[in-house]
Amino acid sequence: MTDSLRLGRVFGIPIGVNWSIVVVAAAVIGLLSARILPGLYPDASLMARVAFASAGALLFFLSILGHELGHALLARRHDVGVEGITLWLLGGVAKLTRQAPTPRAELQIAVAGPIASFLLGLGFAGAAIAMNRWSDLTLPAAVLAWLAAVNLLLAVSNLLPGAPLDGGRVLTALLWKKVGNAERARLLSARAGFVLGSTFMALGLVQTTWFGQPTGWWTVMIGAFILTAARSEIRTSAIRHRLSRMQAAELMRLHPPSVPDSISIDQALQPGERSAVPVVRWGAEPIGYVSRSMARDIEEPTRSWTTVGRIMARIDEAPRAWANETLQDILDRAGGDVDHVTVIHEPRHGLTIGTLSRDQLDPLFAPPDFWGRDKLPLLPSKPLAIGQHQTVVGAD
Repeated sequence: MTDSLRLGRVFGIPIGVNWSIVVVAAAVIGLLSARILPGLYPDASLMARVAFASAGALLFFLSILGHELGHALLARRHDVGVEGITLWLLGGVAKLTRQAPTPRAELQIAVAGPIASFLLGLGFAGAAIAMNRWSDLTLPAAVLAWLAAVNLLLAVSNLLPGAPLDGGRVLTALLWKKVGNAERARLLSARAGFVLGSTFMALGLVQTTWFGQPTGWWTVMIGAFILTAARSEIRTSAIRHRLSRMQAAELMRLHPPSVPDSISIDQALQPGERSAVPVVRWGAEPIGYVSRSMARDIEEPTRSWTTVGRIMARIDEAPRAWANETLQDILDRAGGDVDHVTVIHEPRHGLTIGTLSRDQLDPLFAPPDFWGRDKLPLLPSKPLAIGQHQTVVGAD
């Protein structure tokens, strides 16, 4: 969700709202002022109902912010960066810069939001009871009671087991500890979320068509969001699972032949060439690397006289990786940037033994099928020895 308006920072975390929040604000104010409060206190004036309903809407959004701050603060405690929090049509989202590093961190970050909502629910309930007992402020007490119920419902409903809900993250943490692979656990949790979203949509349609309840469309909307987000996560988790099962040594080009920096792109990169090539000047030591992806922006007529020295990645700009690192670890460390050549080192002595480029990685980003099952050939049962080469592999 993108921010339409930036509100400021809380604990150093940027807070923004999406324009769709106006729809929720109008719905909350209308629900409280036109249905809930008149049913409880029919003698209250319209102006008073709208005023307290507006205050209730503001506290509702602050409650969602408290829920997301719970996630964000626990994420920072586990050294996971937080880009910001956005409030939008269906709640809020804390934008984390990377995945949780351990099952325990995944679990703690996931439950922090529902715990915050549960505590807010108890606080609003206590305030409503106290106001009813020791004052005549009946309208604000009713709004506080409604906020208590909403926060407690938010805490419970978010723990339903399926991504992208918090309960899906809890399920991920438990599966991660059991199966030993984070991405496999996230894939299974995303599949559960897909089933959950489909169920919500079906229930919403039943509410609307059979029982004539307009609120069923809200249930359909929530189900559609869960289903769409889960479908996206199925694809992402399946690809990350594929990359997490493959070491750099299995895909790298071992000791590729070098080219001088003075030759043209067409001379250096032969048709079908998909890997990185070291670039040298005079001696044998490389001064940089060039790959086909670096030449994609060069127009065809000029490729025959543009030298590789003009487009190469300098030797000091090339990211480094170990041959026994997984491709996912390499990409996570690079922030997902695979445009540059990665130089591969042998773990024991630290010697440069190969290269890895975007062109070699591209086939591994092929989308899986609808359920997240891989279409690529299976990975070998054991990691390949350093020096062996395999071009296209995958995971089931």
